[in-house]
Amino acid sequence: MNDVQASLNYYAQRSCAEQWRVFLSEMISEFYNQVDSEFAESFFYRVGTRMAQALPVPPANSLEEVEASLNRILGQLNWGWVEVAETGSHVRIVHGAYPVVPMYQNAPETWLIPVLEGAYSEWFRSLGGEAEFRARSANRPESPLLPFEFLYGRHP
Repeated sequence: MNDVQASLNYYAQRSCAEQWRVFLSEMISEFYNQVDSEFAESFFYRVGTRMAQALPVPPANSLEEVEASLNRILGQLNWGWVEVAETGSHVRIVHGAYPVVPMYQNAPETWLIPVLEGAYSEWFRSLGGEAEFRARSANRPESPLLPFEFLYGRHP
């Protein structure tokens, strides 16, 4: 086993509690076996929306305050960190150290992306974002050591 694989194994062991690891992996795999990927992504998006509603972001006067609030929420969940910045027509959201659940079957390693898309969309909507704005994935990292990137705004 190389250093990267050893680190990934360690990270996976630490980011998902032992009592949940096999359950979550098999549940997500079975879910993807039962439904098509479009339905699965829609479902996980809605889960993220509900999570954001359950863990609301307080009103903020700046993106720095939004970022600090999101980092407090993510810290409570042990779900990593986030950086938020304006990029012109979108808000760029970089989310690192996200939870890793080892996938042993056919579920994609990227199942968490629609959860985070739903959560970030709802958090920004709750802060006054337009109803049609969404957070959309801007990358698909090849390693959980690399952060996810989302763009929040109007998408075609």
